[in-house]
Amino acid sequence: SVICIKYFLNNNYQPKLLAFLGRFSYTIYIGHLAAIYLFKILLYSFMNYDGSEITNRYIWLLGVIFALACCYALYFAAEKPSKNLLKKLRK
Repeated sequence: SVICIKYFLNNNYQPKLLAFLGRFSYTIYIGHLAAIYLFKILLYSFMNYDGSEITNRYIWLLGVIFALACCYALYFAAEKPSKNLLKKLRK
């Protein structure tokens, strides 16, 4: 964080990945736990893997991608329409 603040703010640099994740960061904050729990349920249902402790790095990475995909879908289902509605109400 310190490196990003020191070098990126002075140079007006915006990493595209961070800008993309920042767009729906509130949805990630709210929905990541539910998405990870859903991922654990799907792991148990299809692979009989209890998921109590995910130590395999590939399954962990798949879980992160799954959680981000779920949160991205939730952004378009809930957060973006409510932001647009608030923007109309403020006019």
